[in-house]
Amino acid sequence: MAVPVSVAEQASDQRVLVGHIRGAFGIKGWVNIQPYSDDPVGLLKIKRWTLTNPASRSAPAQVVEVEQAKLHVDTVVAKLKDCPDRNAAEALQGREVWVEKASLPKAGMNEFYWVDLIGCRVVNESDFELGTVSAVDDNGVHAVLSVRREVLEEGKGETSRLHLIPFVDAYVGKVDIDARLIRVDWQDDWAD
Repeated sequence: MAVPVSVAEQASDQRVLVGHIRGAFGIKGWVNIQPYSDDPVGLLKIKRWTLTNPASRSAPAQVVEVEQAKLHVDTVVAKLKDCPDRNAAEALQGREVWVEKASLPKAGMNEFYWVDLIGCRVVNESDFELGTVSAVDDNGVHAVLSVRREVLEEGKGETSRLHLIPFVDAYVGKVDIDARLIRVDWQDDWAD
């Protein structure tokens, strides 16, 4: 069950978070990007990115034109228009890289963009609702669904129950994006 592009919890319906700028690469204005996917198609083929500053969500987003992008070991390096030297590239360190969702290729059979999983209801094989997907992360081996549900606990009031469900065939059955529903082999008492 491959998942081609990662997203953060705050992803919009229009944009997908595909990586972040690690710093400068060389002295001619190239940047080094940590992709959030094993297949960084959004970084390599799409020529317009939106950069945001996660340290200051109120700062305006910056749209940049990509002159060239290529794989470099396990990262992507790119030359951005209007980024003439190392100092300009270093100033972009830490920026998140977003692309327009419409510019990404259509996901294949049994493939899903993580942004499409956010907000899906998750039910187990007994039709018990475990919660809603609040985030999707990668632990280095596979994707993990963060499924959160608010519950009333006696003496504690409302608390949040979190299930971290590996996004692998052994636990995830049917994913119906249109119905916003994911069926899993997981029990409620397996919460973290």
